Amino acid sequence: MKKLILVLAILLAVPAFALNIALVKQTPDGNKVDLNYAGADGNNLPRAFALKIVVNSPAKIANVTNFKTGESTQASPGYGIYPATIIIDSNDGSVDNNGTPLAAPGDPGAETGLGTNKIVLEFGSLYAPVAVGSPNAPAATGTLCTLTMDCNGATGDVNIVATEEDIYRGGVVLENGTAPDPNLSATLAYTCSVIVPCPGQASNPNPTNGAINVARSTNLSWNAGSDANSHRIYFGPNSVSEMVFAAEQSGTTYDPCTTGAGNLGQGKKYYWRIDEKNSCGTTTGPVWDFNTQGCYNDPCVARQNAWVQFGRPDCWCYQRQCRGDADGLIQLSAFWVYTYDLAILRAGYMKTDVQLMTIVSNGKPGICGDACRDKQLATFRVYTYDLARLRQYYMKTVGSIPVCDSNVVNFWMN
Repeated sequence: MKKLILVLAILLAVPAFALNIALVKQTPDGNKVDLNYAGADGNNLPRAFALKIVVNSPAKIANVTNFKTGESTQASPGYGIYPATIIIDSNDGSVDNNGTPLAAPGDPGAETGLGTNKIVLEFGSLYAPVAVGSPNAPAATGTLCTLTMDCNGATGDVNIVATEEDIYRGGVVLENGTAPDPNLSATLAYTCSVIVPCPGQASNPNPTNGAINVARSTNLSWNAGSDANSHRIYFGPNSVSEMVFAAEQSGTTYDPCTTGAGNLGQGKKYYWRIDEKNSCGTTTGPVWDFNTQGCYNDPCVARQNAWVQFGRPDCWCYQRQCRGDADGLIQLSAFWVYTYDLAILRAGYMKTDVQLMTIVSNGKPGICGDACRDKQLATFRVYTYDLARLRQYYMKTVGSIPVCDSNVVNFWMN
């Protein structure tokens, strides 16, 4: 390592040539500041210099990034030699690691380092004199690095000052040891921006993910993700692809029926997602789903499957469909079971399942005539038992016909 230090000592001891530096606040990220340079004489740029960076406490310097790595070349000109942190192979003098411009805390004159309000940066470039046609001189202007600031509770204007380091460091003469070059000084005042983290994901959905038999009048609710200011709600039936943007709001409860008929569909699967949003951006949430109650919930698997097979017909949830009331209407203001019901039964009578799928009478599907909800003769769903049930209650007065089993039927449809 001595070989390189001797070379640096010779080169860096050359009196500094004029160089101007500037601190430039990035937009829109006000907590990042570019440290730029420009040569007063582009043909005689200094080969090395050190800068002390100080920010008003309690603000801190959190990071140093965006610096060049390695020697200046025609393809990549600039200051990328860092005497304080470069690592040299002691056997052949080759560079194992170019290091960073940040002088490590504990080195002579290095100040307190990252995470505090004072650091020292060193920049070097070993290039041949321009007078002999240097192919690797630094560009006349450029960015030395980017400083990331941490407000650390600071508000209002915060000053950051960059000045030339004016002491010997580590036995290598970076300056001439006298007063700093006034050109190597820059001051920037800016309003410290509180860095808002991007929001966390929404959690704890209600209804819970995968829930079944959810009330059709249910509201959606969830726990807000960390740092979220608003919530973008996506909702839809049947599949994830049918889920659409529904609303953006500050609250964590949402009624999916506010623009509909007041209830979700019966026996349907719904998908929903909450994307959390703040000034940092939007965090996409997980997709959740739930299934609403069906109006018909028969413990007999065969009957339940038949109801699903025929498209979950509303009529099976009429209060007296199991008594023969196929249309759910009181006719002549007196009879639950009357001529319309007979017509619906006749339309579906002795039809196979395939035929029954297409039968409609008086606006009702033929399966509504299946009062007993059983397949008879292993072939017909609407047959003699259903006719007998209809005849039993035909033209009986309203109050004399009992309702169906409320443990099986949710009476939503009439």
